[in-house]
Amino acid sequence: MESRRHSFWTLFTGTAREAGRIAFDAIRSNKLRSFLTVLGIVIGVTVIITLVSLIEGLSNSVAEHIGSLGSNYIYVSTMPAIQTGRPDPELMFRPDLTLDDSRAIAEFCPDVEAVTPMYFTSARVTHGGSSTDLVMINGGNEDFCRVNALDVALGRDLTLADVRARRRVTVLGADIAEALFGSGDPVGREVRIGRHRFTVIGVLERRGDFLGQSQDTYVIVPHTLFGAIFEPTKMGRTALFIIATSTSPATVLRAADQIESLLRRRRGVGPAEENNFEVSTQGGLLEVFKEMETVLYAVLVGVASMSLLVGGIGIMNIMLVAVTERTREIGVRKAIGARRRDITAQFVTESVVLTLFGGVVGVGLGWGLAAILAAVLELPNAITWWSILLGLSFSVIVGLFFGTYPAVKASRLDPIDALRYE
Repeated sequence: MESRRHSFWTLFTGTAREAGRIAFDAIRSNKLRSFLTVLGIVIGVTVIITLVSLIEGLSNSVAEHIGSLGSNYIYVSTMPAIQTGRPDPELMFRPDLTLDDSRAIAEFCPDVEAVTPMYFTSARVTHGGSSTDLVMINGGNEDFCRVNALDVALGRDLTLADVRARRRVTVLGADIAEALFGSGDPVGREVRIGRHRFTVIGVLERRGDFLGQSQDTYVIVPHTLFGAIFEPTKMGRTALFIIATSTSPATVLRAADQIESLLRRRRGVGPAEENNFEVSTQGGLLEVFKEMETVLYAVLVGVASMSLLVGGIGIMNIMLVAVTERTREIGVRKAIGARRRDITAQFVTESVVLTLFGGVVGVGLGWGLAAILAAVLELPNAITWWSILLGLSFSVIVGLFFGTYPAVKASRLDPIDALRYE
């Protein structure tokens, strides 16, 4: 039994080795035609590697950013935090959130630890002869930094007294402080936000970039003063957002339910009616992004499949041409004892070698293209081992699938007719 298994394995490896040698010889003798044949495979695998690396890089970066907010993070707005597809027209007519909603959440939701209203506008910040570009100005309360997971590196945060007294004070992000004051200490010095003067009371710790955009351009002022001197910018038809944190990660869902119940009562939402606001947690934001990621991968599969289909048709066409060109060779091989499986193995191996070569080239091009796009567009990318394995596997499968018919056709040729072929 062992002897029969050994002889079978010896026969199989010998046949595969011989088929591979013949396949490589045939490819080497027609280098240009072979490359043009696998161009569709190269493009398909390049698309797979490039898009997967960018999608994975984006996914990792977004997950890290959302994770940095903390597992007890709760986001309240009138519009979905992340929107996919065409927006529902009814969303545009939802009533805005109010400062009273924010105060009510802080007072009547026992599992909520901290709450801040959030206003936005854009303005230039200047000091002496130095000025920034238009940056986002944030209006919040004494819990703004706490709920947004921001730490103060120099000076102090906003206090309840600052908010109640509408003091003209501001906390700056690291990039803003550096642009205006260089390496100097900005605490206690004066800046102009738009037309209004503010005293710097603190500088935030540096957070780095996210998707090519700096996270260190914060300018925070008391929301009570913000409403008096700035015109809030509507972000997605919403002028005010509310951000809260639960007392612990274990109570975040309970806190979110309390906020939802409270706002339904305050906004007059009936028992059978849907919410006219959105309450999102860190987990919910991640789930929404995962749904978007699934859509991106579905598009990737469609684009790559079309490219690989075109490449596969090209492989089948060139293999049929090869069978015709080498009819006499097939006849000679059969006449000296080659079996149908030997002929089939020869042409299938040649097809697989062709597509695998295209897959290897595609992996290299995809790797390089992903790195270039990431650098030019300032996007993260992540080359994963499974995307490389996926690209090479697809190329082999295409070779097997589209190379089988020509190989079987070659193996069925009558040796006498093949020897007479001109």
